[in-house]
Amino acid sequence: MGGTKGDSMSENKKKCANPVCSCVPTGKNKYCSAYCEGTAGQTVMICHCGHEECAGNATK
Repeated sequence: MGGTKGDSMSENKKKCANPVCSCVPTGKNKYCSAYCEGTAGQTVMICHCGHEECAGNATK
């Protein structure tokens, strides 16, 4: 009833596929960085993607 489709909203807020990363990848990418793509299939506790705004950033 809000006039916008929920689908477009979820597409705009797509999170990086690395579970500990909070970044939003660009375009149709699943990951925000080469680091995150390299963690596929691994268990990581801290994100080292290099994006300052990342909530999983180890330097915060």
